[in-house]
Amino acid sequence: MWEAAFEQAHVEDLFAFGRSARARHHPYADSLRFVLKAAEAGDHAAAWEAAEGLHKSGRLTEALALYQRAAGSTAFAAARRKAAVLLQKLGRTDEAVDEYKKAAAQGHLSSVHAVVDLMLSQGQSAAAAVWIKQLAEQTDLDMLDTAIALLTQTEQGIDIIRWLRDLADKGRPGALGRAADLMQQAGRAEEAAVWLTHLANNEFLGAELLVAELLEETGRIYAATEWYQRAAKSGYPSARSPLARLSTSQAAPDTAR
Repeated sequence: MWEAAFEQAHVEDLFAFGRSARARHHPYADSLRFVLKAAEAGDHAAAWEAAEGLHKSGRLTEALALYQRAAGSTAFAAARRKAAVLLQKLGRTDEAVDEYKKAAAQGHLSSVHAVVDLMLSQGQSAAAAVWIKQLAEQTDLDMLDTAIALLTQTEQGIDIIRWLRDLADKGRPGALGRAADLMQQAGRAEEAAVWLTHLANNEFLGAELLVAELLEETGRIYAATEWYQRAAKSGYPSARSPLARLSTSQAAPDTAR
């Protein structure tokens, strides 16, 4: 019956037969041949399962090919990273970098760090900086801290603050606060306050709270209190605690707004 099923079953049923063979405690090879045939016919789920089994069995080269096949489906995007890991194990570093990059583009944050680590180990710091900058501009991955650290380390002549401000203006999550922090660290708090105030007055998401925090950090308590009030009215719960704290302060009003 199993031989007949292997030869005659519809392609869409092969994976089910393979799982059934495994559930009935047939030898792994019997189950695997059904799953492999399904994978060869384009079943991404079968390719994933076969790859996982072969990987556990130490058959890395075969597993690699199947992970790459499974990665053709967005439902199995993790297969791309698995393939990259295997390529690295097999010493195929350049291919591993390319595979990690594809995984990163599909949203795998850990792959970003893997790419950077591999490229730095190969002395490709400048190329790594260019790549991570492009990725940060093209995706919403939470990797700006990694990008900032790498760009700072490689000193590629990039104005990181200007770059972050441009990303913030385009609505990139996280860029606004990081740009403000770097400006303050660089002694450009006044410039940051002017920039953030302009954004806040134009209802830029998150700018009101950042203006308030910056003003408080620079000692302008009265102005900070007003901005915390604005942020609270705009629906930022995190503004309530500092607002309550500053409202009880006896600090003298300042003139900076």
